[in-house]
Amino acid sequence: MEKLSVRKSSSTPAINLVLRVEGFETRDGVEYVKGTSLESGQKVEACLAPMEDASKRRSLMGLSKGFKFGKETYQLKPGGILCIDMARKQADGTYMGRWPTVLAYTENDIGHVRHGLFTFCAFETQKGGRVSYAIQHATNPRNFICADQPEGLRAGVKNFSQTTHTPTFTIRAVKPGTQEVVCWHAVLNNFNKRTQAPCTPDEMAENVVNWANMMRKEHPDVHFDVVPGIRYNFSREVVKNDASFNLLKKMSGFFRAREGEFEGEYLAKKAAIKVGGEHGEYCNELRVIDPYEPGIMPACISPVLPAHDQRPEPADPVAQEPANPDHGQEAGDEIDIEAALGGLPPEEDDGPGLG
Repeated sequence: MEKLSVRKSSSTPAINLVLRVEGFETRDGVEYVKGTSLESGQKVEACLAPMEDASKRRSLMGLSKGFKFGKETYQLKPGGILCIDMARKQADGTYMGRWPTVLAYTENDIGHVRHGLFTFCAFETQKGGRVSYAIQHATNPRNFICADQPEGLRAGVKNFSQTTHTPTFTIRAVKPGTQEVVCWHAVLNNFNKRTQAPCTPDEMAENVVNWANMMRKEHPDVHFDVVPGIRYNFSREVVKNDASFNLLKKMSGFFRAREGEFEGEYLAKKAAIKVGGEHGEYCNELRVIDPYEPGIMPACISPVLPAHDQRPEPADPVAQEPANPDHGQEAGDEIDIEAALGGLPPEEDDGPGLG
């Protein structure tokens, strides 16, 4: 299964440039922020485009010097994370953007930032309800959960569910001897309507195993490869507000396939979010890095992994080294959450959830 194209703008593509701040300077009357792109790891400089009424936004130097909001003082310091919205690369290699959005004011705040591969959606239900959430997908194959039989998924799903309050699982049924996904299903809801409480790790594991059993009935010869993730909901206050929800719906359009076999489906794209809540379960800000980049179906994330009995033997049969960790997680293995999802290095992100 291949990446899906999203129709591009006719103008020069703009990105949301997310950077780790290193400093500020003014050259020829223009204010610049200097830092390292979270996406590319390269050094970047960015300024803000001229604006008819500049009082509507804070200047880069204004963010650097700090400002009061209510009783609190906010100051963007080196080590913080800033997004320059809709930034375009200029002839001199610097970027010029429309708006600055602070995701973390200081290095101590970066635990509330997630950077990685996300699916984002905002829609109205048939009963008139409103739903909006982002899902960060694991990208490290080492932590995918693989099994020949549905029951073999149980321990791995349970282990992952114990690490977060809002786990998700993309179950992929794979044709033996190939990397072809013959069917897939996303388990996204972790709320038990019967108990009116979040699903326990055992209940999530039972849910995944039941879905895998149903997939096995349709495709008896498949094995299973499961991509774990974490769901971040937007707060009810944001979703209830008409203006905010309409903006979320517009933003979610960049995550939908506009053509091809999967037209209308939600895609996964690189993004950065700011989380909040007691357990970091809410999404407060979201910026897709490149709105016009090709997206990828969640079922296509990373290479589809072979089942255990199809994995290659060690190159040296005498050494009998442990299986390559990039071949997936065996049921019951310990999960390295930060390494699974990428994003900020674990030693720099002490926040809840996936880095």
